[in-house]
Amino acid sequence: MTSSDQPRQPAGAPRSAGGQWKPTFRREADVDLSDARVGAIRDGEHVPATYTTEPSSGGIGDWWDTQASVAEWGGEGASYPKLPGDWTPHRTPGRAETGLRRTHRMTYTGCGFRLRMPSATSIRSFAAHTRGAFDIPVEAADADGHRITAWVRAVQHSPGAWSVSGLGFGGATDAQVSEAVAAVLEARRPTLGLRQAGDLIERHRQRLAAHGQSLRAVRSSWIAAVAYSDVDRLLIMQTRPRTDADGNRRPGRVYGTVVPPGVFEELAAGDAPGAVYNRLVKGRPGQLVRTCPACHRTYAVARTHTCPAAIERLARPVAEVDETSGRRQALRGIHRRRGRRRGPPGTAHRP
Repeated sequence: MTSSDQPRQPAGAPRSAGGQWKPTFRREADVDLSDARVGAIRDGEHVPATYTTEPSSGGIGDWWDTQASVAEWGGEGASYPKLPGDWTPHRTPGRAETGLRRTHRMTYTGCGFRLRMPSATSIRSFAAHTRGAFDIPVEAADADGHRITAWVRAVQHSPGAWSVSGLGFGGATDAQVSEAVAAVLEARRPTLGLRQAGDLIERHRQRLAAHGQSLRAVRSSWIAAVAYSDVDRLLIMQTRPRTDADGNRRPGRVYGTVVPPGVFEELAAGDAPGAVYNRLVKGRPGQLVRTCPACHRTYAVARTHTCPAAIERLARPVAEVDETSGRRQALRGIHRRRGRRRGPPGTAHRP
C-alpha cells in the first residue's frame, strides 16, 4: 500500500510490529511533491499523510514547512487537530507568524534512537486543551542513520498513558517511532524516557498484548473460538454453551493455557480442534483470563488491560478544524522542497 491510498488510522488501533526498519525507509514517493497533492491541498480536499527521508536543511521555519507538506489534511469532513508551531503552555508573545512564541522543540535520545519533536511539555499542554486525539510532527533516526520525518497521531487515554500511531508509514518503523514518542510522553522525566525504554519493538509488542486478543471461531462440537497471544505465549479458548444433567443451560467458559505457538497453529488450523486440545493442551497449567465487556477482547488477568474501545471513543476526529494557515504552510513546504530537488541554476536534476 502506498502513501497515496493509505486509509486513515485512528489512534490506538493495533498495528503489526512485523517487518524490518530498513526496508520501510524508501526514497520519497513522487506523490510527496506531485501536482495532484498540491492541487488537493490548495482546493481544501482530503490529503493523506506521507513522509520524507530527507532532513530539513534550514531553520525552525523550514522544519515546520516540511512537516506541513507531509501532513494529513482533512478536507470538508471531520479531521484531527495538529499541534501548531506556536503552542506554549502560557501562550506568550514571540516570533511565530501569529505573534506568539514558537513551539519549543526538543531532541530526545536513548537506546540507539534519536527523536526530535515538540517538547513533551508543549504536547501535554495541548492534550489538556484538546482532550482528544491530535497529530504531532516528528523527526526520528536510528543508530544506522535511517531517518524519517512524518507525523504521529496521539491521544492520552488515562493519566500518564498514551496511545500513539504513525501516519502514512507502518511496520517496524511505526512501532519504533510511535513507541519512542509514547516513552517520552509517559516518562516522569521526559529526557530519560528513551534512555529507559529498552527495546522499542518489544515494548510495542507488550503494549499491543495489553489490548487483548479477539477470538476466532473454529469447527468443533465443544470449542467455540480460540486466540493466541505471542507475547504471553497464551492460548485462549472459549467453549460452547452446554446443557447439564439437570437440563440447565450453561454458558461457555473461557480458558487460558500457556503453550508454544506451534500448538496453537495446529489447533486452529486442524479439522479436529478438540482432539488436538486433548492431545497437546489438556493437563498443562492454566492462566486466568478475562474478557472486556467493552471491546470483547480477552486478556491475561496478570496483565493490565488497555481497552481499544475506550481509546477509540477519545480518538474521534472533530468538525470545523481550521486548516487554512496549515495548508498554506504545506504549499510553501512543497515549493521549498521542489526548489532543493532542482538545485541551483545550471545543476542537474536529482533523480
